[in-house]
Amino acid sequence: MPQLLFRAALLGFLALAMIAPAVEATSPLPVFRGVQRIGLLCRLDSLDGTMSAVGAEEICELAQHVWTQSFAGGPKIEVVMLRRNDERVAAQGMLVVALHLVARAGGSDLSSPGGSILALSLGLFRRNPGNDQLFGAAPEAIILSGDEDWRGEMSPALTRLLFAGVAEPLGFQQR
Repeated sequence: MPQLLFRAALLGFLALAMIAPAVEATSPLPVFRGVQRIGLLCRLDSLDGTMSAVGAEEICELAQHVWTQSFAGGPKIEVVMLRRNDERVAAQGMLVVALHLVARAGGSDLSSPGGSILALSLGLFRRNPGNDQLFGAAPEAIILSGDEDWRGEMSPALTRLLFAGVAEPLGFQQR
């Protein structure tokens, strides 16, 4: 009889282990608790035409690429691209990372060949209003050279911004 009880308990434990929820992000900051997906939402403001050939979707694709290439070791989190008015913004377990970029043509006082200035910042949004965060990562600014390799010039700043603002608090390390 004791063996039968032991076997029943073992089977019950195994059944519970198999239906246990997937590992989620655990963090002392409420905004990062229970994150299952990261949604990238990007906006590029370029009133003077600087970087006018680049769209917000390309920026989000670069951010998604930076995430997959630069960070490791954290919880299994899917990174998706969102569009304006996307219903997934309010999905359970979604952390929206809103990347805002502002590009301006540089003046004659800048010594860089291209001289265009690009400022990057990010904001975080969760469905639960109790997940507010007072301060996030510090904004980044870069001076673009004016050549075609804007992705190469932007990637280091984007990596720093995403790591400090999102990846590190979620438990990821840089590769």
